[in-house]
Amino acid sequence: RCSALYDQITVHKIQCSGNVTSSKWLPGRPGKEQGPQRFIVSATDSRDGSDILTYTVSMGYDDPEGEIQAELEKLVYCDGEVEEVTCMPQNPDIIAARCQECDRGVRFYDLSEVKSLSSGSKNKRSRVRTSEEEGYIGSYCLKNFSSTSVSWNPNREGQLLTSCKEGEMYLWDVTTLLKGGEDNGRYLTRFSVGNPITGVDWSKGNDFLFGSTAENGSLCLWDKRTEKKVTEVIAHQGRATGFQFNPLETNIAATCGSDALVKIWDTRMPKEAKSVLKWHNSEVSQIAWASFN
Repeated sequence: RCSALYDQITVHKIQCSGNVTSSKWLPGRPGKEQGPQRFIVSATDSRDGSDILTYTVSMGYDDPEGEIQAELEKLVYCDGEVEEVTCMPQNPDIIAARCQECDRGVRFYDLSEVKSLSSGSKNKRSRVRTSEEEGYIGSYCLKNFSSTSVSWNPNREGQLLTSCKEGEMYLWDVTTLLKGGEDNGRYLTRFSVGNPITGVDWSKGNDFLFGSTAENGSLCLWDKRTEKKVTEVIAHQGRATGFQFNPLETNIAATCGSDALVKIWDTRMPKEAKSVLKWHNSEVSQIAWASFN
């Protein structure tokens, strides 16, 4: 956390039991009037599985020394390696966990059904085997594909976009599954890129627009209504490794790549990057906009 003059950085180290594979803030604007903030982490586990953990964070606004305090709130154990975990914007307790094992599928959990560690489950790990386990809702199986990214539609509850190394993207409606109904896991729409996909993300203010990046360095914008590509540009020399729309300026997006660059784009005029950030000296593997400015 930096002060207004950027002359101080406060770091709080969090120790996990394995290698961290993803971490994201749960929705909520930092500030003492909002109460504790929350973030979610996935980490590989020594038992050939993964832990999904949520933390509550006190940002230290009432502390003269401004210290950050993070406390483990909930923990779920998942068979197989979770490579990415993300929450549904309309209900942050609903999370999707992307796994390479477990039939290379996406598992869904309801964190509101998982007991808090402070309520007596501190030594309990909920090992997910069946739909009767704590917090587990169900899963979609992607046996023939190696998934690379998942993204919830922030404008349409229950819609999830998945991508894979085989150059395909699939749009799912998981509403029935999340409500406990029978769901055969059929996708709504398939989009073909033709190159291994490295990242996908929905526009935060547009129900039908989303973007993707691929290993050939391309950035593509897609229209869900026509099921077609709107535009395609070569965003990076080498691999484009990530893509994300700005949560507040819905026409602005960022990409990163193996060329050590981060680029800012205006999706209304995507032929050329709006800005290029050149301070890295090696591949940039991930990017994330702050949700509050």
